[in-house]
Amino acid sequence: MEFHTFFSDGKRQDAGVVKNHMEKLIKILMDEGALKEEAIFYSHSDGCASQYRCSTAYYYLANLATKFNICWQ
Repeated sequence: MEFHTFFSDGKRQDAGVVKNHMEKLIKILMDEGALKEEAIFYSHSDGCASQYRCSTAYYYLANLATKFNICWQ
């Protein structure tokens, strides 16, 4: 199991930031061999609701799961 955190000092808080951070993390984990295709990716957030708990964020995360062929939990 691995633990990763993203911090931002920017004021922008929207679903696009979530997508950007998660796509970078998935690429890093796949390049290191820590995440493989068809794996289950568990994520948890305590970020602001407008950023992590909106339908647009879930849409972006579903697209990332399809793009990288992983299961998002």
